[in-house]
Amino acid sequence: MKSRHPKWCDVQVQTLESGEIVLTLENSLYMRIEQLPSGVPTPLPLSNGFNTNTAYRALGMFNPSETSDAYFIFSNDRDEVWFICNRHLRCVGLLPGSTALRMSIGTAEERIRLAIRQGEVCQ
Repeated sequence: MKSRHPKWCDVQVQTLESGEIVLTLENSLYMRIEQLPSGVPTPLPLSNGFNTNTAYRALGMFNPSETSDAYFIFSNDRDEVWFICNRHLRCVGLLPGSTALRMSIGTAEERIRLAIRQGEVCQ
């Protein structure tokens, strides 16, 4: 059966020995930080090496069974790996083939527009 997903789509599901399911997302998804003013949920990304001017590549995602929130995995500006709640995040877009852990939002948006014009991603 032929896949209906574009060539740049890459979703993998893995079941751990504990029975928990880990979902690995598109490997070229870039997101930006928009920390909630309420200060919850923790950890707070802007207090832990992230900033609002950078697009971060999502390295994975985890959904603990005790919450309905998803936690995305990122490398911060100090090269530390953090799990950040989806409520603090906004999508920048997809950059097929990109392996950069982070880049300026302006650069990411420019590269995404080019990828859309070249038909590599949908708008």
